[in-house]
Amino acid sequence: MTRIPAVSSDEAGPLIKLSYWYAKRRFGEVPEPFAVTANHRKLFVAHVIAEIVAGKSSMVLPAPRYSDDERAAIAYADAMTATHPEVTDEQVADLERRFGRDGVVELTYQIALESLRSRMNSALGITEQGFSSGDACRVPWANQTRTRRPV
Repeated sequence: MTRIPAVSSDEAGPLIKLSYWYAKRRFGEVPEPFAVTANHRKLFVAHVIAEIVAGKSSMVLPAPRYSDDERAAIAYADAMTATHPEVTDEQVADLERRFGRDGVVELTYQIALESLRSRMNSALGITEQGFSSGDACRVPWANQTRTRRPV
């Protein structure tokens, strides 16, 4: 169970309801991080905009596979997300040769974004929902009844 309860569609205002409708169309269900972030409407909007822009902007890196390039990117992600980042000049130079400067910036941004998501979800008690395995996502508010909070 999350530490901060998800905002149900019954509690949501029009903008959040519209966003939930879109999320259900895209993912089959409303992702729990999405519904928890909806507790802060302005941050929710900023989060949605950032996710859309990041998704549309990230077009430099190749499709997922475990080539030498992917192994270099994974090693970089490991180094970048270590408790004390361990990125080396040599890693960045290697990635720049492989992907170009814009590719290094894109890779760095995507790794940082995933780290942000992971840390936020962990802090709020949001657990894995099975999107990567194709399993259905649980509905965050299915078994919860809450009093409507003021908007």
